[in-house]
Formats: sequence, structure tokens, C-alpha cells
Amino acid sequence: MAMQNEERDPMTGLWKGKWVVERLENILGHNGQIALLLIDIDRFKAFNDQQGHERGDEKIVEIAREIESLSGKSSLVFRLGGDEFGVILYEASLQKAREIAETIRAHRKPESLTTHDEKEIAALTLSIGIAHCPDHAQNAQNLVQAADLALLKAKDGGRLPDGTNYIGRNHVMAIGDFWDEFPDQSARFLRHEFTGN
Repeated sequence: MAMQNEERDPMTGLWKGKWVVERLENILGHNGQIALLLIDIDRFKAFNDQQGHERGDEKIVEIAREIESLSGKSSLVFRLGGDEFGVILYEASLQKAREIAETIRAHRKPESLTTHDEKEIAALTLSIGIAHCPDHAQNAQNLVQAADLALLKAKDGGRLPDGTNYIGRNHVMAIGDFWDEFPDQSARFLRHEFTGN
């Protein structure tokens, strides 16, 4: 039972992120191609503060179940802690990973919150970053780092394909999209924050 507690998140029953990340290098070594999705619940803190921790915990479990059911059988879903989750997709192309990520994102409809200054904001949508091995990284550390950068950009915003700007949150972005769409920022990340393959 103690071993199970080390491996599983007590709230959601998902694998613990630390346990999965420690084994990611081994997972990469035994599979041809792997996609890593990192998923963050948008404005969860605002929801938690307004609705209370008990309701917040219920939403964490609800969203965990949604991610599990939508990720497919060839996946490993884990909780990194707080309002962040991860999904490893086995033998998945980048295109397949993007399709699954978009399905997960689109399934979660925004819930409206009213702020203290009477503004309405959309909460509990999902932002998702994708990195693929071997397309974007060839070891576990760089795969996690690439997916994390993609998640940051999915939340921060950027340009849509038609050139218009969008405000971040509730988007899916692969690290390759970021490199293609934001070459100046990518160069800075690559020099200072991302070590490459």
C-alpha cells in the first residue's frame, strides 16, 4: 500500500508526476515515438478562491476524469500537482497528439466567474503544450522542457494563422509552432532556457 501511495496522487488516483518524470527516460527508450502533453487549468486559483477549496477539489477530480477518458488507451495520464496535468501518448505522431489535445481542450467549456470589480472572466478552460520525441527532443529532460515552454506560450498568447493577435489561455500549442511563429523569442529561449537535443 505504501508503494501505491508513492506512485498515485491521493486526490485523483492518477499517477504522480514526479514518479512518471523519473521514469520518462526509460519510457522513451522502449517506444518509437512519444508525445508529451502538459495541461494547465486556466484561472483555477480565481475559481478556488471564489467557490472554495472543496468545490475546487471536485473540479480537479472532474477534469482529471475528463483527461483520462479523452486521452485514449495508449496513454499515461498523471498529475503534476495543483492544477497541472500531463499525458504521455505512446506511439503517437505529432498530428495525432495535436488532435487529442484539441479534443481535450474543446471538451472543457468555460465557467463564468465575476471578479471583485464586477468583470466576468472565463475560468476552468484548459491550455495545453505539446512536445514530441523525436521531432522536438530526444531525451526526457528536453522533452519536458519543450512541452513546458509550449504550455507557457499557449497561456501567454501570440498570433493566429491569419496574423491577428490573441490573448492567451484556452489554446493548444506545440513547441514547433512556437519556433515557427516566434523566431526571435525562440532564439532567446534556445540560447538561455532550452538546451536542444
